[in-house]
Amino acid sequence: MRYPIVAPIVAGAAASVLALTGSGIAIAQSAKPVPIRFARGTTGASVKGTIRGYADATYTLGVRAGQIATFTLTSTSPSLYFNILTPSGVSMVADDNDWHNPLPESGTYRIIVYLHRNAARPGVNAPYTLSVSVK
Repeated sequence: MRYPIVAPIVAGAAASVLALTGSGIAIAQSAKPVPIRFARGTTGASVKGTIRGYADATYTLGVRAGQIATFTLTSTSPSLYFNILTPSGVSMVADDNDWHNPLPESGTYRIIVYLHRNAARPGVNAPYTLSVSVK
């Protein structure tokens, strides 16, 4: 399992907070995360959206420690990635678009979808689908 270390991201009550991580990734924190919900009897869901420039989309997912999660981000933009923060706020995954592993903590995880700075600076539009499954 890999747990890259990046600068902590702190979400405040303000509409947007801009954070610059040690890897040169700019992330504009969303004011209101969107919960990912699975339809009754299923183990997964997909959400679609579009990121432009330094904006981001933040999703939340409640799970139990030890469950195996798969997060897959598909987009026409090669510069679109996600970060995953544990319920305790630790950056568990950074600069990725496909992740499959057991989850270390129970609680609500945050998944932040964003454009890498090389695409965010010129204001690229990046449509995406984030697929999540938990078993």
